Amino acid sequence: MLEERKILTREKRTNAVTAYQGSKKELQAVTADQEIQQRIRTFSQDKKDEVYEALRLLSEIGDTVVIVHGVVGTAILETSLIHGQEQPIWYSTNLDERDTILGSDEKLRDTVRRAYEKHQPKAIFILGTSVVAINNDDISTVILEMQEELPVKIISIYTDGFKSKAEINGIDIVLHALAKYILAEYGEKINIVDIISITESRKNLGELERLTGRLEIKCNIIPQFSCLDDITKAGRAEAAIAVNSDEAEVLLSGLQEKSGVKSIISRVPIGIEGTAAWLSALGDTFKSADRAHAVIEEEERFFAEYLKNKPFAGKKVFIALPIRPAAELALFLRGIGFEISGISAPYIDSLNKDALEILPDDLFIKIGGGQPFELANILGKIKPDFYIGTDGSAAWTAVLGIIPISVSQMTLYGYKGAAELIERLRQAQTANEFGNYLYKNDSLPYKTSWLKKSPDWYVKLEVK
Repeated sequence: MLEERKILTREKRTNAVTAYQGSKKELQAVTADQEIQQRIRTFSQDKKDEVYEALRLLSEIGDTVVIVHGVVGTAILETSLIHGQEQPIWYSTNLDERDTILGSDEKLRDTVRRAYEKHQPKAIFILGTSVVAINNDDISTVILEMQEELPVKIISIYTDGFKSKAEINGIDIVLHALAKYILAEYGEKINIVDIISITESRKNLGELERLTGRLEIKCNIIPQFSCLDDITKAGRAEAAIAVNSDEAEVLLSGLQEKSGVKSIISRVPIGIEGTAAWLSALGDTFKSADRAHAVIEEEERFFAEYLKNKPFAGKKVFIALPIRPAAELALFLRGIGFEISGISAPYIDSLNKDALEILPDDLFIKIGGGQPFELANILGKIKPDFYIGTDGSAAWTAVLGIIPISVSQMTLYGYKGAAELIERLRQAQTANEFGNYLYKNDSLPYKTSWLKKSPDWYVKLEVK
């Protein structure tokens, strides 16, 4: 894999599906063949692309500068990626019409020089955009020239924004570059574990770090919220475990290929069963199985009453998260009484379709990122009591009379996450005055004629 200049898109490499609506059983049939007949959207609304996801992940790595090679409008996406007080360092080459016709090599050189002279970073990432890809600008030649001039690693991130409909492809491209150019080769191992985090919040990682500490295992969390040295030295670890193995697959493979770091494949640590499986996998690998069993027993005592009394029996919930976390969360919510009305996930492919096994055959599943107009149609027909998703999608569901729960600013993973989610659900159920006000006084901007149609109206089989 690391010998390749570019990694293949998810559609070609893992048969990713980015448009589907129907039952879980039908989806399994769709993804069973080696060559999938793709579905496409003839109309699309509010969807992230691979450039956005690559930019988001690069923004979480310290000691680096990101240069967005394209028009300034693409770089302005960065303002939505700032977390708290930690502002990432980024530049735009700010291409204009003349640059797109005559070439933009000189602007790129100047931007690289300015970025290095001002910040002295340990690495500079040059992020490709659709304008540069269409013009076929030769970024590699510029990098070779600048690498001789400046004592810093300069790495191209080969995103273009239109060759893949799966936004996770941007994450794959970044992880491939990190594995190829940043990871160092190590032979002798030390007793630590690399925890691969791609999209999890600091709160979630804090809980997983707490649980790993209870097993007396030291951890190195990469690439999110890490510095370049943390990634460089990741090859020293005895093993690596991902929070979500589907998202982290490229880096796990890179660690194995370059430094012989063993990959621990486990379930996503959400809910009681998922967290126990994650801890058990760690304990087995690091010869701490007895300690892991004791920690699991102690932590789970808190939830015995909830699992016995099922406080949310009769309530329905719709989940909008990536497929692995969504499936694990659905399993936990069913354990405390919920009926799962449906799941919305951005994509499904050969790396994560096994997550469907724990879901009911007749469960409704929507595949595709964004598309709030489809979700509004679906939710209006299903009418769940609760909606669990991220900030961007959860806010407007209150207008439909659904109680929204956003997981963006809370702990969802581990035992603390399970406890916090139960408490958040109880509070939202008893104090939903604002949601009731929105339901009575506001409406979504979609015509009745659309809401009466089938929500998969714009999803069609691709014709080649």
